[in-house]
Amino acid sequence: MGALGGYAQESTHWLCDIYSYQYDMTVYFDLEKDGTAVSNRDDFEVAAFVGSECRGVGEFLTVNGTANYGYLRVRSNVSEGEQISFKVYQKTTRRVFEISEILDFNNQGIIGLPSSPFILNLPHILLGDVNKDGLIDAKDVVDLVNYMMGKKELDLNAADVNGDGEVNSADVIMTVNAIMNK
Repeated sequence: MGALGGYAQESTHWLCDIYSYQYDMTVYFDLEKDGTAVSNRDDFEVAAFVGSECRGVGEFLTVNGTANYGYLRVRSNVSEGEQISFKVYQKTTRRVFEISEILDFNNQGIIGLPSSPFILNLPHILLGDVNKDGLIDAKDVVDLVNYMMGKKELDLNAADVNGDGEVNSADVIMTVNAIMNK
């Protein structure tokens, strides 16, 4: 990954000041969804976090004309023990996915290998199922309306049914239509 002024490339969704940290570790990774490697890796950006602080932005490396694995340098100011979480940004849908896999930071550590990368699993999201009960029903519509009125927090990935980057009445209409067409 090229560094511009000490930050990850400006074309990335997240920024990390790589010169603000004294320790680092390497993660070779790949993305899977439902047990299968994603084929459109260029559509995704992976970043490492401690809490809400971005600690590194990954890139997919191309071998023999194909993006085969991701490379990510994770930074810290403590030599070990911080919990590293991951987020994935999908460029076409502008959605951010929280990844369930977590690592412990270890200075100079290496997680995964190019030939056997650490797998980050994209969560399965049922659009419209904002309460995450596995169903799209009237409860989800009520939760969507309450979110729009500022009365409830939601998983915005499931709430943005039409994928336009906003949660609004169009998403409510699409959810109602999905219920009516069952």
